[in-house]
Amino acid sequence: MDARIITWVLFTVFSTPSSATLMQFYASHFNVEADKSYENLSLTVEGISVNISAYTISNDGNGTILDLTKVTGQNLGVYVDDKDTDGYIGVKSDNKTTNLNGVDNASEPDEGLLFEFDQPVFLDFIDFDFFTDLKNDSFNLTVDGVNRLLDINANQLASNVQPASKDFGEYTFTGISGTRFLIWGDEGKDDFRIDRIRVTLAPTSVPEPSILILFSIGLFGFAYIRHPKQVKASRKNE
Repeated sequence: MDARIITWVLFTVFSTPSSATLMQFYASHFNVEADKSYENLSLTVEGISVNISAYTISNDGNGTILDLTKVTGQNLGVYVDDKDTDGYIGVKSDNKTTNLNGVDNASEPDEGLLFEFDQPVFLDFIDFDFFTDLKNDSFNLTVDGVNRLLDINANQLASNVQPASKDFGEYTFTGISGTRFLIWGDEGKDDFRIDRIRVTLAPTSVPEPSILILFSIGLFGFAYIRHPKQVKASRKNE
């Protein structure tokens, strides 16, 4: 009986699920001016912080990244703007466009956004803006430097990715966790921006020291209630 109670307490304390956190990309949320590009953008929502930067990407044509270069320079980097009721972010690596562009020409790099979180999170949802050809548009997702999902679109979905809208501009994810998420395009038809993402704080494997102290006190109190005479007797014998 005691072992089952302790197991239940441990499960309750250390397995409480976290609530989802929605991050919307308005210029005002970043405390910056709209219709401009920045080397980095930072945002904190409900205790979760993320740093966003823009990169150009060279790959082998099969999704393996060969070169990753941060976009820097005047008026280059992460582009942010407010559109109607939505805000969005993109990439400006030249003066041609502010969208994340993939290219078919191997001599030109693709574009992507790197989301670096201050703690492990589950990626739950992405809302893309300006998917050009709906089902034909796609994106690559690289998590913590490892290619997990490639060319995600309506016709080629992994088992843990599902479209959440009829225009295939929104996707939900299951079991994708990490701290560094690189979202990028690698084909000429890929051309999009990102409106918002939703993440959930991943549970930590090591409990906080304060929780351990409280848990130990609780176990001692439980033992005292169950066997008060034995506890008092042990004190007298000391």
